[in-house]
Amino acid sequence: MKYKFSSPRKTGSVQTLLLVLILLVLGGLMGGALVYWAASRNQAANHTKTQIIYPPGTTIPSFAPVVEVIKPAVVNVYTEQKMKGPEGRFSPKDKGIGNFFDFDMFHFFFGNPRPDYTVTNLGSGVVVDERGYVLTNNHVVEQADIINIKFYDGNEYRAEIVGLDPKTDLALLKINAKRKFPVASLGDSEDVKVGDWVLAIGNPYGYSESVSHGIISALGRHVGVTEYEDFIQTDAAINPGNSGGPLVNLKGEVIGINTVIATKTGSNIGIGFAIPSNLAKTVFDELKTKGKVVRGWLGVGLQELSPDLATKFGVSNGVRITMVIKGSPADKAGIQIDDIVTEFNGKKILRTEQLRQLVSSTKINKSVSVGVLRAKKPLNIKVTIGEMPKDTSQLTSTEKVSLGLAIQNVTPQMARRSGLDKVTGVWVNEVVPGSISDSAGIQPGDIILEINDITISNLQAYEKVISRLKKGDKIYLRIYREGYIIYISFLAE
Repeated sequence: MKYKFSSPRKTGSVQTLLLVLILLVLGGLMGGALVYWAASRNQAANHTKTQIIYPPGTTIPSFAPVVEVIKPAVVNVYTEQKMKGPEGRFSPKDKGIGNFFDFDMFHFFFGNPRPDYTVTNLGSGVVVDERGYVLTNNHVVEQADIINIKFYDGNEYRAEIVGLDPKTDLALLKINAKRKFPVASLGDSEDVKVGDWVLAIGNPYGYSESVSHGIISALGRHVGVTEYEDFIQTDAAINPGNSGGPLVNLKGEVIGINTVIATKTGSNIGIGFAIPSNLAKTVFDELKTKGKVVRGWLGVGLQELSPDLATKFGVSNGVRITMVIKGSPADKAGIQIDDIVTEFNGKKILRTEQLRQLVSSTKINKSVSVGVLRAKKPLNIKVTIGEMPKDTSQLTSTEKVSLGLAIQNVTPQMARRSGLDKVTGVWVNEVVPGSISDSAGIQPGDIILEINDITISNLQAYEKVISRLKKGDKIYLRIYREGYIIYISFLAE
């Protein structure tokens, strides 16, 4: 009988090989674990380095607490306007083909007035006084015959107009109810900074109590829809129906009243504008106590300083006086053309709209300090603010000849945007309503190239020609407007 025996050497070799393989696998696993652990520590360390460190006790906020604070004071504004039906004739189509034989031939040939109808409008508002005073936009309610106010809890009330201010597009309403209402707090819009979080709350497209969020995109915007503008720009979604609603900071304070959007489609594209709360406060107080806004008046024309003008006058901030109305507070105080206003009542002046609003919100007969730079020398002038006249078109300037224009040098950017081949002429910033230039058809954005066949290459050339004019002189202007050369003529006054 034969037996087979396994070789001890071979068996040992196999066992050794298996042991080596096991050790290699275990080593690989342990090595991978070590690498993963080290990588995780490294990643965690790197992540810690890039984190934003907030002060103790703060977190990235939820907007829910802000909404809960402001929502009870935000209202939907539903208006109704009665419209007279136009005189017109019915056609068979008005009755429908199936009712052709019921058609009134007398009305068809001799006319029949169409029935009156009602136009409805949707907007928003915010309660700013517990007795039921609501701030909204002028354009939401100015044509309304009936104004309905609806709160988030479903309660509805009728409201009456206390006062309108088209110059700021603000309106004040009073709810017809004897009870106390939840109130929103008006914050300080001077504290607003670009980049701040904000919420817009209102009634877009009729969807009540809608909330959108965004940031402050820019400050001091002027878009040309109202006379007094220093808008807050935001990318929080604002749509039709949001008009008159609040723009709110993270404290739940109203820092703006939403009023207009920039859009080519009618819907939000991320550029909305709100009236600053400080301006809204002033208008609210005036409308509540007087039913109208009585504005302070300085009696000057203003011009924004371009970099070239700032260099010429040796200033870093301020606005230039382009004209002074005879007998105005500015005239009586000794303010002169070419003075650069750098401060008003202790506030640094950066923009024309800022100065206009500061003056208009100043109490009548109040004495204020106006800091100016005259011939590069600082002066402090005391001015007693007057009341803005109802009609400023009949007022005359202290200039020898007043064209009623605020102008500045054409910058390279302006020339490129307008399509000019070279930098020349003076740019029309503003045309005083009712002035001879206004009557003649001169428009903001026009570029004056010549006056009476004299080339106007810059601001100095313009002022030199104007200084030689006398009342009654014929004036011929050669103007560049949107790619066309036009001529305008009128008599100097």
